[in-house]
Amino acid sequence: MLDTTDLRGGADTRSGAPPTLELRPGAIVAFRFPMEVGPDTARPCLVLEVAFHAGKRFVTLAPDISLLPGRRRGPFDLKITPSAAMQGGVLTGPTVFLGAKRLIVSDRNSRFARSPDVGAPVLGWLTPEAMNRLQALRRRIRDAVRCAQGRA
Repeated sequence: MLDTTDLRGGADTRSGAPPTLELRPGAIVAFRFPMEVGPDTARPCLVLEVAFHAGKRFVTLAPDISLLPGRRRGPFDLKITPSAAMQGGVLTGPTVFLGAKRLIVSDRNSRFARSPDVGAPVLGWLTPEAMNRLQALRRRIRDAVRCAQGRA
């Protein structure tokens, strides 16, 4: 479910291009996501959205968490299972990206970690099938936000 080939015609993650050019929905990036428990280490995060505000670029990230037996999936979670299309070692087992724990950061945030293999924070990309599921998740999140704003 993770493919290092960009099927949308963007720059290659190994091209040496500035890493901010690589950040778009469906990218798996290394980011030191603040968590309530555990060490503050770089972990794979899924780019959900990219937006511009006041001339600056911001990305919405969802952290990963390895599937634990008995863990209930939420309506904003995206489950990814390893496949042959995955860049070696990026995701070592079934993973859920937690859409309910979104974080919006600048594309220049210092918490992005460069992969030693690639030299950029982008570790890989979702496959087309997983991108379809991401699009559905993005719609669910937008609908929930609109609904919450209507109640305010």
